[in-house]
Amino acid sequence: MDASQLPKGQSMERTSDGRPLNMPGVYKHKDTGATFITASGEEGVIQADALQSPVWQGAWERVGDVPTRTEILAAQKAQALKDAAEEAAKKKAEEAELEAAVKAAK
Repeated sequence: MDASQLPKGQSMERTSDGRPLNMPGVYKHKDTGATFITASGEEGVIQADALQSPVWQGAWERVGDVPTRTEILAAQKAQALKDAAEEAAKKKAEEAELEAAVKAAK
């Protein structure tokens, strides 16, 4: 779509110099795989501009939108449940190993 066809104020151009608007979101580093989630709103645009600046030479790519607080809380709860399940499995395996060692010692 041509920018001239967009309603007033909805152009992806941020300034008169023609630079595109770098949207807030989830950015991933292409080499290391590190993830950076920008703030939402104007602060996120500033952070996205920094990640897309010539200093980084295209090292960061946008992979998604900024998650909502609800999505972040759900992800944290899911991770906590996963960590608890892994810890329980590890503890159970250690107890079984200890029990086998006690039986072998008798």
